Amino acid sequence: GAGGGGTGGTGGTSALSCTPDLKLQPATPWVMPKDTTDEYVCYGVDVSLGQKRHATALAPLIDNATIVHHMLLFSANASYSSTPKPCGGSNMGQLVGVWAPGGGALELPPEAGYPLEGEAHFILQVHYSNLMHLDGQEDSSGYQLCTTSELRPNDADILAFGTYGFTVPAQGSADITCDLDLPAVTPKLHAIAGMPHMHKLGTLMSTVNHPASGGPPVDLGTADPWDFQNQAWTMLDKSVTLG
Repeated sequence: GAGGGGTGGTGGTSALSCTPDLKLQPATPWVMPKDTTDEYVCYGVDVSLGQKRHATALAPLIDNATIVHHMLLFSANASYSSTPKPCGGSNMGQLVGVWAPGGGALELPPEAGYPLEGEAHFILQVHYSNLMHLDGQEDSSGYQLCTTSELRPNDADILAFGTYGFTVPAQGSADITCDLDLPAVTPKLHAIAGMPHMHKLGTLMSTVNHPASGGPPVDLGTADPWDFQNQAWTMLDKSVTLG
């Protein structure tokens, strides 16, 4: 897909019903090299939590929307350098948060929270795009989290799927379908929200759940037409289950 700096919202906390108590940002800003078009940059933040807590809301802090293409927040098993650097090919950990242009904060319903415990290690992966080769671009984007020691009934998680394994021919088009089959032993999963992500060549995207019971398909989010600048979370009906 074609890259491009995001110009979406900054994901502020004004719409949250909670007050963030954790701020995750790099020790120093990332300085984008003028001659670099795309770069995936990572940095880590460690937080001592003690007992188990639930993260109930995640609000992205977008510092320089001119070059921030998208951002992923991971919960990791070990510390990672707090100074931003190119990520390399290492495994980041478990996905917790996602931001792309047009996105904002995600607040979970009272039934669930993202589990955090002990010495929590976070890794932020930021995709920078500098197609215009602008000089002097810096960024300190990160996240703010609301957490609570009053644990909710269920642990939340993110189920991410898709593919990089396709090409769109010049002056042509492509229609790609990605299937993900949940194992029969998978516990009953309630879908809270969905967020499709694609780049600028895309024109339409949809996610559909086909129940194993043979019931009617359930729309988990359709973007028609696709708008790169409007990649926001869509809250789903609480009755939606996967599988």
